[in-house]
Amino acid sequence: MRPVPAGKATKRDYELARLADAQGANWSTRIILECRAHDVAISDGFALVDQESEFENIFGGDYGKLPNAYAPPYYHVPVTKARVDALLAHGKPNGVGPTQLTSFGFVQEANRDGGAHKPAVNIATGIALLGRLQKKHGRMKGLGAYNGGEGNPNMDYAHRVDAKADRWHRILT
Repeated sequence: MRPVPAGKATKRDYELARLADAQGANWSTRIILECRAHDVAISDGFALVDQESEFENIFGGDYGKLPNAYAPPYYHVPVTKARVDALLAHGKPNGVGPTQLTSFGFVQEANRDGGAHKPAVNIATGIALLGRLQKKHGRMKGLGAYNGGEGNPNMDYAHRVDAKADRWHRILT
């Protein structure tokens, strides 16, 4: 299992978490700690989770509504360990959890670190990935790569997350 992020939450972190929670965020302290640990702007971390799941621990809808012959077995339902295992066995990726981990490699990484179904682990994996992508490609292309992949950054997605980050920045300052 991966260790808890370096450092402990400060008084200011808890203040920021209370502001975010008042706006409907979940797991705010975890998001803040992971952002600090991976050199991601806190507003980007909140914007990512807001965009991906609206702060819910759910499966995505990457293939449209069910029933659909191409769809994985779950659509906008709560994430559980059994459902993550069934998704991996099914063989068709779908967003998992607060950060909507979609690539099986990232879902498996989160499973190795304690479970993709656990919001804290899911957020740690997603924000660590965002941090790596932003460090390698810059902020906006990193945001786009989070959704479209490194070779095909989705810049429309990046602009949507950027707009949410602006909102979260105003809330948290």
